[in-house]
Amino acid sequence: MLKNYEFDVILNGRYLSSADYHTLQSGQFDKYVEAHSEGYSIWKLTFSQKFYRAVNLVFSLDNLFNYRPSKYKYNSPISQGRAFQVGLSVDVEQFFKKSK
Repeated sequence: MLKNYEFDVILNGRYLSSADYHTLQSGQFDKYVEAHSEGYSIWKLTFSQKFYRAVNLVFSLDNLFNYRPSKYKYNSPISQGRAFQVGLSVDVEQFFKKSK
């Protein structure tokens, strides 16, 4: 096993079921109409690496399956599709700390 290296792979997701509800009719404030929003799931995959107990490098892919609603409604995620993220952090105190 590598002494100065760690990694994690994380997969998480959420599912929101379809919903039937009432909303105001477009342009009118006194008439409600029935509406429906489809269910959906959104998944995120994250790979993080730690070097020398101090340097953290994270790669993340949000909305793994690139879900985009056909219309943005009450139950819709605010998503334009897949998003990539990269992060780097350094714990300066740990970086210079002597190993025991």
